[in-house]
Amino acid sequence: MPRNKTGGKGGRKGKNAPKTNKQMIYPEKGEMYAHVTGISGNGRFITMGTDGIERTSIIRGKMRKKVWVNRLDVVLITPWEFEDKKASIIHKYMPEESRKLLTKNEIPISFTLEDTNIYNGEDPFAISDSDDENICSLDEKSDDSDSDVDSDVDIDDI
Repeated sequence: MPRNKTGGKGGRKGKNAPKTNKQMIYPEKGEMYAHVTGISGNGRFITMGTDGIERTSIIRGKMRKKVWVNRLDVVLITPWEFEDKKASIIHKYMPEESRKLLTKNEIPISFTLEDTNIYNGEDPFAISDSDDENICSLDEKSDDSDSDVDSDVDIDDI
């Protein structure tokens, strides 16, 4: 039996380190960039291609359980010839690669790299005076409706 030459945890260190000399992969004929808009589960994703068609994309077998695709990732897809609404994901771009593609105008600006449209730039947890006024007005309305309910319900009827 061969002896372990790397030895212990030092041999495992750097296993998942990113490769620095990785070349950019550009689409060939029949391939296009896409943006992951949703996750369906079981290796299936909803993607929006550069042609504007929303497709159900399936991660290719070689990437399965090795490359994790998330929502808002930029991927390279190959649309199926026999079914227009389906495609295969053949490559996932890392965030720094997708920024390079954005600066080179390879992908449209509509492919947002971060989900910034959720709260429209406002802090969702900020408390303002208008919130207190809304809560007070709701309490007054609920007090009025509680008195109406009490007068309609008789304990003997229960």
